[in-house]
Amino acid sequence: MARNFSAQFYPIVGHRGYLAWDICECVGHLRTGYACGILNREELDEMAEHWIAQAQVFENWADFAVSLICGELYWDFRHGAKLPELNQGLELWTRLVRILMEEGTAWGSGMWYKPIDAKQQR
Repeated sequence: MARNFSAQFYPIVGHRGYLAWDICECVGHLRTGYACGILNREELDEMAEHWIAQAQVFENWADFAVSLICGELYWDFRHGAKLPELNQGLELWTRLVRILMEEGTAWGSGMWYKPIDAKQQR
């Protein structure tokens, strides 16, 4: 059943799947660890760098957002959500992404992190 539910998103997310959801979850946990004093800033930056590098499979914030929303829906489905709850989650996350994509906001700036190529530094 979960496989069939997930299959409907493949034409939208492709091989990247729900990676954006996973990235947000992991970075969120890292930030919580930092806020609670479990990680220092250096440890946070080091661990977050892995996830930032993973995000480079996306072309921009809009591309990232699609994977994020689909991942959220799959997460909810796997944890027992039925259609009414899934629709509520879709509405909530769509609103959130729209706010994040507004001009002048974090994602709306259009800036997408691109790591500096070591060859370009030389």
